[in-house]
Amino acid sequence: MFGQYEGIFDVYEAEELAEKYYSVIRYGPGCCGTDGNAGFEVKWDGEYPNQNDWVEVMGILEEYEENGYHYLRIAIDSLTVLPVRGAETVYQ
Repeated sequence: MFGQYEGIFDVYEAEELAEKYYSVIRYGPGCCGTDGNAGFEVKWDGEYPNQNDWVEVMGILEEYEENGYHYLRIAIDSLTVLPVRGAETVYQ
């Protein structure tokens, strides 16, 4: 599935795995901090933008396996840092 969306570029470092995970998200309602975020993990062969940059990504939804678990992520074909931010928090 091919898709395009905008959001906040985020980085999560899993110290126990010595891995970094990248995502494009928007904040959503939640009861406990960031539990209501919406977005996808992303994979990009180019240089990643800065954390908290507002980006537009285009790519293919893919499934991958890690440590016996299956996950979804966007394999990015195009990534653009945008000069104007959209709505960071979404409710619907």
